[in-house]
Amino acid sequence: MHVIPRSHTDQRFGLAAWQRDRERKAADPGYRSARDDVQELDASAGTAVELSAGECMFHHCLNFHATPENRTDRQRRAFIVIYMADDVRVQRDRSPTHPLGPLLSVPDGQPLLGNNFPLVAGAPRTA
Repeated sequence: MHVIPRSHTDQRFGLAAWQRDRERKAADPGYRSARDDVQELDASAGTAVELSAGECMFHHCLNFHATPENRTDRQRRAFIVIYMADDVRVQRDRSPTHPLGPLLSVPDGQPLLGNNFPLVAGAPRTA
C-alpha cells in the first residue's frame, strides 16, 4: 500500500475544499483542482507502507492511498473495514462512483443499514 502522508489533514483535500472545487467545476468544466492532480498520480508516488502476510494497516478514509499494479502470478487479497458513526446518512451525489455504491440498498438521506453495513458488536445504534 502506498499513502500520501498527512493528506487527510491537508486543507486542499478537506470537505470544504471538495465543495468549493465541485462548485468551480460546475461553473468551469475545465477547472482542475489539487485533488484531481493527486488522483492522477501513479500509486508509487506515495510513500510505501510495507506489510507482510497477515499484517494490516489502518488509515483515515480521507488519506490518499493506492496500491501499484500486482505484477505477480499470485492473487492479491484485501479485507476492508470502514468504521463510521452510526448517524451517517447516504448521499450518493457526494461520490457517485464510490465502489460501495452498488451495495447501498437504502435511499438518500437514510442511515446505512442492512447486511452490508453491520453494527460493530457492543456499539449501541442511536438511529
